[in-house]
Amino acid sequence: MFQQLSDTELIIMEYLWSQNIPKTFSEIKAFFEATTNKNWKKQTLSTFLLRLVKKRVLYANHQEAKVTYYPALSSEEYYQQYTSQIIQTSFHGSLTSFISAFTGNKKLSASDKEELMDFLKGL
Repeated sequence: MFQQLSDTELIIMEYLWSQNIPKTFSEIKAFFEATTNKNWKKQTLSTFLLRLVKKRVLYANHQEAKVTYYPALSSEEYYQQYTSQIIQTSFHGSLTSFISAFTGNKKLSASDKEELMDFLKGL
């Protein structure tokens, strides 16, 4: 079952998705301290990482001397599940209703229509 990420969990995952190698707790903490105003206590970051593992979007590898963390799914997979959840819960599963809300019932440009049609033909 899909579990939406909090804003902070999503920030952590965006960082991990941008990396090509697993990261240690210290590396994650150092990154956020150096690049943001997030000076989390160890327990705070530990709690966020544990929640991400419980939500099954993050793996924790305990086989090494230090625990390393890496994504359990890609950002594309997460956002696909996220969008599907929105369509199911907010639009009763109707992709048409979702697109209508997304566009604000405004007419699509010819190029947007063509791009959308090409996409649908590829499904």
